[in-house]
Amino acid sequence: MIIKRILFCRLLICFLVWPLIACRGPQTPQSTILETELPPPETGAKQISSARTGEVTLLATYPGHLGRVLDVVFSPSGDFFATSGQDLMIRIWDTSSNEELQTFPMHLVDMADIDISPNGSLLANGEAIWDLGSGQELFTLERGSPIPAFAAFSPEGSQLALTRMDQCVKLVDTSSGEITQTLECGEDLRTKRMEFSPDGSHLAAGVINGTVRIWDIKSGEIIQTLHYSGETDIHDLAYSADGKYLAATGRLPKSILWDANSGEILGTFPMRDNGLGITFSPDTTLLAVSAGFEKAVLLFEIPSGELLRTLDLGEQSLAISFSPDGRFLAAGTFDGRILLWGLALDP
Repeated sequence: MIIKRILFCRLLICFLVWPLIACRGPQTPQSTILETELPPPETGAKQISSARTGEVTLLATYPGHLGRVLDVVFSPSGDFFATSGQDLMIRIWDTSSNEELQTFPMHLVDMADIDISPNGSLLANGEAIWDLGSGQELFTLERGSPIPAFAAFSPEGSQLALTRMDQCVKLVDTSSGEITQTLECGEDLRTKRMEFSPDGSHLAAGVINGTVRIWDIKSGEIIQTLHYSGETDIHDLAYSADGKYLAATGRLPKSILWDANSGEILGTFPMRDNGLGITFSPDTTLLAVSAGFEKAVLLFEIPSGELLRTLDLGEQSLAISFSPDGRFLAAGTFDGRILLWGLALDP
């Protein structure tokens, strides 16, 4: 009778949590390495670019998370990357050994927007700032709030842009955890993904009303509003590393490329359905978009907009990122996997 009760309880738990994480027993994520050696960090010439999209190879697949992978971000060196997931965990992965190095708990799935500081020493989300070396939490931010929060480090790492979807954007001093500035509020507070311009002078953020809002950091004022489309949610945005371009993708079957200085639309990149994530290659020759319906990452040439390559995911992806050195492209999927691409080594 006791055994039957235990089995019944296990089946009941699996039934209740299946929609989120599927019924899986306790396990430690192990990476699946394909028959391809990872490029060594010193191979600077091995960058993913528009001229080499045909050489892009799937290097590794990680089980990753229980449930959806919600964000992925690389360290400055590309030697490790962080992912967040529906399992309320932030995981740190080594790109050489493909091992999980560290884990950090999240208290709410709405705090899954993560970033790593430019010197690779700090990890942040809307809840807190952690020291990656010690794993210690340094400062508590918006923990306890039920409202989704988003965070982004400035290029020099001294500031963290922090926002909730019911508040104005704030700048936090990363050495003290104190709020040093509150940026001008727009008419719609529902701000989502944010990114600093490469020189740190501007901050861009996607707004649920279908606009991209740009602030001047020195004055704190909104200096430009770019239009994606009507009352349509923007899912992600990105600056190019050279600061020339700004791109956004969202609920419509298109991504838009703007001149980051003038705000002029330079190109529209069509898809079959909405775009979920967007990122530039470090050399600014590629724009990668995770397309929902296609369940793939689309690689567009910049600035022509030509579709050069489609990388199959087998599932939708909210999170994609190039490593700053251009060696890797990573994507996290709805079924919890993390895929890592790069250029295969010469035989």
